Amino acid sequence: MTKSYEEIENKYLIKNGNKVYFTPLLSKIYESVHALEYKISEEGIVIIQGYLPKEKGLELVLKSRLTLDKLDPNKIAEFRIRQEGTTCYFTIKTDEDNKRIEKTKIIQKSIFGLYWDYTKGLRVEKKRLKQKMGRHMLEFDLYTDRPNLIVAEVEFKTLTESKNFEPLGLDITADKTFKNKNLAK
Repeated sequence: MTKSYEEIENKYLIKNGNKVYFTPLLSKIYESVHALEYKISEEGIVIIQGYLPKEKGLELVLKSRLTLDKLDPNKIAEFRIRQEGTTCYFTIKTDEDNKRIEKTKIIQKSIFGLYWDYTKGLRVEKKRLKQKMGRHMLEFDLYTDRPNLIVAEVEFKTLTESKNFEPLGLDITADKTFKNKNLAK
């Protein structure tokens, strides 16, 4: 079954190298960035993900029977495979700052393994901690394939809600440098 939705998301930089962006809202949850980092390290789920070249991504769309509905294949910016814990996923996304169309399908581990080689040089490894805050689910990512990078993501139902949310760190929603696809190596 394909899960399809419009993703409205804000992305915040919490730590990058020696720079820390610890906001008043974040300090209500954690006493320090070190406390957050420790919690992610201890309780976070391991995620490995890679980005497929377009031709392999389109091939996997057919093989996995991921439904595009009315989505134009030329508007797809990302073809991603991910292993989160023991579950593997194939996801396609359009390319916009904080409002994108995302379609995800669970795939067999054997399919993930078959396509993983095609992501060489386009991979990200991280630990993710999900935490509820009010009616929002916060996702904190500690990148394990590079030193001292922590990013937080929050999803919203509306753009207005997204714009009115108090920041968790430095707002990098529109900064393409910190898109996972661009961080991949």
